[in-house]
Amino acid sequence: MAEIRNTANKGEIMRLGGPIYEEYEHLDEVRPGRGSLDYRTFFREISRLEDDIPFMFEHLENREEYAAAADHLRGIAANEGIDL
Repeated sequence: MAEIRNTANKGEIMRLGGPIYEEYEHLDEVRPGRGSLDYRTFFREISRLEDDIPFMFEHLENREEYAAAADHLRGIAANEGIDL
């Protein structure tokens, strides 16, 4: 499980993940719930941080996809007892 550390200063973007490599893996962008990202763990770890962390998703096909993604993520957060 990856550890998330709040190393960003106010106004800076926090990069999640490992070191940056010269060669990149290809990542298919899919709607939350259709991929393999463990959002339960992600939300639990982010909720441990003191500051509110912005969360967004993008590059979806239409409004219905955005609504389905938001519903999926809100459902996971609610099941974990995490307020978004």
